[in-house]
Amino acid sequence: MSRTATFARLAAFDARRMAVNPLLWLGTALAVYLYAWPRYWVATAPTLAEYYSALEGAAAVVAATMAAVVCFPAMREVAHSRRTIAVLGPVGRLMALSTASALITTTVMAAVALLDPFLRSAPLAGTLSPLAHPAPFLVAAAGPLAAIAVVAWTRTYAPLIALSLAVPALLLYRYSVTDMGLETAVYQMSRVTDLVQRPFGFRSPAVIPLAALQLAYTALATAVLVAVVAAVRARPARRGALLAAAAVLLVGVAGTVGYGRLAYTTETAFPDEAIHGASAEQCQVRDGITYCPLPGYEAWVDEWHGAIGPSMALLPEAAHDDLPVVWQDGDAYNRKLDVPSDRAVTVYEYLETEEPYTRSILVGSAALATLGLGEYDWEWCRGTGQSRFVVVAWLASTAHEVPAADRREAAAMMLSSYSPSAADLELLRALIDDVPRQRTAEALAERWVPLSTPEGTTLELAELVGVSLTGSADTKATVAEWERIFPELEPEVYQTWGEIADCA
Repeated sequence: MSRTATFARLAAFDARRMAVNPLLWLGTALAVYLYAWPRYWVATAPTLAEYYSALEGAAAVVAATMAAVVCFPAMREVAHSRRTIAVLGPVGRLMALSTASALITTTVMAAVALLDPFLRSAPLAGTLSPLAHPAPFLVAAAGPLAAIAVVAWTRTYAPLIALSLAVPALLLYRYSVTDMGLETAVYQMSRVTDLVQRPFGFRSPAVIPLAALQLAYTALATAVLVAVVAAVRARPARRGALLAAAAVLLVGVAGTVGYGRLAYTTETAFPDEAIHGASAEQCQVRDGITYCPLPGYEAWVDEWHGAIGPSMALLPEAAHDDLPVVWQDGDAYNRKLDVPSDRAVTVYEYLETEEPYTRSILVGSAALATLGLGEYDWEWCRGTGQSRFVVVAWLASTAHEVPAADRREAAAMMLSSYSPSAADLELLRALIDDVPRQRTAEALAERWVPLSTPEGTTLELAELVGVSLTGSADTKATVAEWERIFPELEPEVYQTWGEIADCA
């Protein structure tokens, strides 16, 4: 029988032996439960970024599980005399075992990768660079390779002992309600594990340069382990060559990490050309509102516009040239996009419109941007008695498909940031509860220019909509006035403390 056929049969034999190990099935079940099985926090708008993060977590569990499983056959291999006569020899037998472990980890990871999207509640939004796909599989394969290397060089069950101590400590730390005194040790252990798996300052599987770095790092690290395993029982001359190759590869690993940390910092912004799946023009306009989603999130524009569009339609035609630019930034990286700072509204890789309160806040943010108060063009300021902030809060209260309590709370929160007066609160409450929306829209159309500027006053807007105010328009509302006007809210939450500058 040829060496290749013998190698294949031995690898298959080792794979079958390890596949029936109960520990493997336990670890696989744990990986599926923790990272693939849908639970109460699974979003109704899942993303490929979440999916990839789950794959990375599953890879760590599979790597640890297989590291424990492979200890037993690895010890059997190194326990044989170096003079054992076999077709493959001691090096070939260890490499067959390594191949078998890689086959098992690849099979388990493929099952998790296929099962996860099937269990999700909706299609996955976003994109993944093709360079990102192999990395979790390599991480999973690296676990048993590292265990084989340690067992072969030390002739001990050191990996199994380390895992038997570390895994229970980690589980107790994360899931026990009792203080076990393990915080510092487990935190450091968890931190080291994360650094080994993800050594770069930040990452994203959608960004091509970052995915390439992660792939290069995991591939080089896996190659180091393969070289170390092959060197254990090799002849002296070959062992020296293999260890030298491992050293060179290790330098490559360090160089990759060093380059990645220096070249891509938390300040680095990536243009759309660096994001997989980007088109020449990522922005689209709906009813005067500009939306710039990340690649793969184009379907979310309908959700954003469904929340923002009806409320922005209440604004007069004079405001249409100033409607907001809603642009999507990455959760784990910075997107480089030229947007007007005074009209910018930033959304991220989770769907704000899914929650009623955040849906209203999104509408309020769009209203602020329409008034030239985009999130990058203003600071915390005092807008007591200014009609434009009452208009912003009122628009937040008009969010479509949001319960009244959430709309009221969001409106109060938007207005509270600008030190409202009692008159501001009274007018906002009247606009929400008593004044028809069409009447308010007509008043804004009649006097948009003063009402949307710092010169516009709450008293002027109240007169236009026919609301009588009793509170002062010049001083910040007290806790008692908050309680009188919005009794269902906790007034302390909406107070601003200290002196702040007037809004320009």
